[in-house]
Amino acid sequence: MLTVLGVWRGIGSGEAAGGLACLAAACCYGAGFAYLRRFLSGRPESVVTLSAVQIACATAELAAIAPFAAGAPRWPGVGAAGALLVLGAVGTGLAYLLNLGLVRTAGTAVASAVTYVMPLWSTALGAAFLAEPVGWNALAGGVLVIAAVALTRPRPAARPVGSAASTSDAPRPGQRVR
Repeated sequence: MLTVLGVWRGIGSGEAAGGLACLAAACCYGAGFAYLRRFLSGRPESVVTLSAVQIACATAELAAIAPFAAGAPRWPGVGAAGALLVLGAVGTGLAYLLNLGLVRTAGTAVASAVTYVMPLWSTALGAAFLAEPVGWNALAGGVLVIAAVALTRPRPAARPVGSAASTSDAPRPGQRVR
């Protein structure tokens, strides 16, 4: 991440400060996945219920803290409020459903790999559609991210000799088992 941000240029600029905020957010991903695995993924409630409770709690916390941090909120208008509701319910809600479902089925290593690859897509889309410049450090950081994701992917468990997943995989009489 530090390679992608090019921190050697200094942290005094707004670009570097924003990049460091992104770095802090990326660090929170790891803590969030550890929390999700430890406290939520094994619970008997449905993915929909757990995701809805998480989003409701986050909304309540934000509603309690935001007026002190940013002042009293102003009504943005019907269009903006509707867009906020749709983005929150559909975008964030769907992401929570998919994320918790992925953690339950594939584990936290696979689910977290998805979040680490997202900046690569946003950089590529920004370059392709908005003509944003991509420096050598972004390319080098992208290669590092892809390498890290590839190295941390869980390997399929080896089946013990003699065990078969199905009858078609079972050794036939007289066949040597390797």
